[in-house]
Amino acid sequence: MFKSISACLSAVVLLSGCVVGQQINMEYKPAPKAIAENGSKVKALVTDERAEVKSGKKEQWFIGTYRGSFGNTFDVSNYEKRPLVEQISQDLKEELKSLGFTEATGVQGQKTLGVQIREWSFDGYANGEFWYSLHVSVIDQAGKSLYDKNLTDRKTVTGTVMGAAKGGFERDMPGLYNSMIHTIVRNNKELLDALK
Repeated sequence: MFKSISACLSAVVLLSGCVVGQQINMEYKPAPKAIAENGSKVKALVTDERAEVKSGKKEQWFIGTYRGSFGNTFDVSNYEKRPLVEQISQDLKEELKSLGFTEATGVQGQKTLGVQIREWSFDGYANGEFWYSLHVSVIDQAGKSLYDKNLTDRKTVTGTVMGAAKGGFERDMPGLYNSMIHTIVRNNKELLDALK
């Protein structure tokens, strides 16, 4: 009986250990230029307003949690612990460039695309859920609001046979991330019109 208990405890430790210190690479891949814009100047300004990050409870590179055998949580980091706000900012600039916009370097004639990350996380055990809430705005040089909306989404992620939620998130997060970047601008006609 002792051997049986020891074997069970060892399995629990191994299962718990496999989710510690995990990172997911949410590599963005810009689509080929699909819209011929007029080269409008746009400044992208992204801020991380997540309560858990601003309070210091979570690091800037926190993107979600896995759960161990007893349901205990383990934080998952963005790849190479890159702050989420930094990655979204860079990838949003690449997205705008691929759509024909010019990155504003001064202030003359520019519009500002603001993105506040209000929520961004996932929770995974056997399966999992990923969700985000972004406040997205466009203002012109005079400070006039041209677009102001909350963009939210929640997706179920099905785990894999061997990797459970970890395998599912490693498989799906790159696609979910790219879809989110496209949702902000490329697939958002109202916002595209505001930027022109």
